[in-house]
Amino acid sequence: MRQASRASLAFAVVFAGLAAAAYGQLTIANSVPTNGPVPVAPLFIASGSDGALWFTQPDASSISRMTTGGSFTAFSIPSLNSHPAGIAAGPDGALWFIEAASSKIGRLTTAGAFTEYPFASGGNNVNDGITAGPDGALWFTEFGDNRVGRITTSGAVTTFNVPTAGSGPSGITTGQDGALWFVQTNGNNVGRVTTGGAFSEFPIPTPDSQPVGITAGADGALWFTESNGSKIGRITTSGVITEFGAQSGNLSQIVAAPDGTLWFTDRTGSIGRITTSGTVSEFATVAASPVGITVGSDGNLWYADQGDDSIDAVVFRSTLFLGGGRFAVTTVFQSTADGIPSGATAVTLTDNSGYFWFFGPTNIELVTKVLDGCAINGNYWFFAAGLTNVRVLTGVQDLQAGADQAYSNDFGTSFQPIQDTAALSTCP
Repeated sequence: MRQASRASLAFAVVFAGLAAAAYGQLTIANSVPTNGPVPVAPLFIASGSDGALWFTQPDASSISRMTTGGSFTAFSIPSLNSHPAGIAAGPDGALWFIEAASSKIGRLTTAGAFTEYPFASGGNNVNDGITAGPDGALWFTEFGDNRVGRITTSGAVTTFNVPTAGSGPSGITTGQDGALWFVQTNGNNVGRVTTGGAFSEFPIPTPDSQPVGITAGADGALWFTESNGSKIGRITTSGVITEFGAQSGNLSQIVAAPDGTLWFTDRTGSIGRITTSGTVSEFATVAASPVGITVGSDGNLWYADQGDDSIDAVVFRSTLFLGGGRFAVTTVFQSTADGIPSGATAVTLTDNSGYFWFFGPTNIELVTKVLDGCAINGNYWFFAAGLTNVRVLTGVQDLQAGADQAYSNDFGTSFQPIQDTAALSTCP
């Protein structure tokens, strides 16, 4: 059952129109749209109320929609050369976005109907962010005008000046305390503003860290990227900041994943994961310059690759993260001899074990674990037991060392136990 690693088993997995290079770099799916043109330099991305992915294309002055199956449709913004930037799903079910070059906020229904709302501005910036607020409105940043703005779903705009001059507000999100939290790229602060317009500012310990993205974590804190500091920051709602070092620089956007971890993009070509306890894992991707990142309706992570003109996915729901996030176990299956492979659904049991289901959550198909055998034979061990006879591709990757091992079970064959005590020679 054991197969040679990376060289002989590339996990050529197809997920309903997505050509996936699914092993050796976690499970990364590179989008191949089934209709319409290839995305042009996509920048920011959001999950819509219709279950599709929506993303901005500044160079094409358009907003595009892509289903999780790969069907692609582009919508041209009425204002020419509008240079759309940040995008978010609104409480009204529409998509709301910043028009960085036309001093407008745009609204796009899932049926493709645009409305644009002009407001007094000296010109926006591609760093401008937008998010759904706790008050039923949308909140946005104005990098160039040093303001935070609010727009109702009927188009009424109110703006608030940020106290620190020239701070360059960019990423913005809603905190669990009911306030809006944003980062100041030039001011080196994390800002907080109430829905009534009262500001607080918190200096980031690392000088000139140039924060860019921010999101609310499952732990109640806010998490942000430092593009120049090569760090991930965490700030409590009382203003206490902790920083965690990342392996690479030019960090961009960050999002909370379904399992409570945070995932971030690095424009130099990688993505990363950080647990709420501060354990960071990073790995190379097929992407040239990943920027925006979101969680899709399918439970996977999707990100916009501006440098490679694509929308890519981390097939998150098919991966167990074990050993404090060091090891990733990914599984896909094929239910018929000539069918299309599908991602299994991963469920964590303990820090070193978990299981996968294929057809329903009450029907467990594969149980796996990764053990530390370094003190015994100098290897990490991989064990798996299956209750299936369909085709299965599974494997384990050491995200810290970059090594991996893959295994397969043929269709129509009872799954044979895996007891590999030499799976990964990457100790300690």
